[in-house]
Amino acid sequence: MAAKFPIDNKLFMEYDSDLVKTGVLYGEVNGAQIACTHLTSYHDEPYQGNHGSWEGQNAFEAKILLGLMKSYDDGETP
Repeated sequence: MAAKFPIDNKLFMEYDSDLVKTGVLYGEVNGAQIACTHLTSYHDEPYQGNHGSWEGQNAFEAKILLGLMKSYDDGETP
């Protein structure tokens, strides 16, 4: 993640994922929240993770991302 202005509250949070390590980069620039992620893509292989399906994995990752942003918005730090 790069920005013209300083990035505050930088964080990388790894998801609980199945085949590939994935996560979210988070930071704040001039008070604006910025998150960069790539949700798990669907694979031809059967899903073996903790969230029931590839769709469930994506829903889990989106929920984690939104929760992370809300926690900072509420003044908390994860």
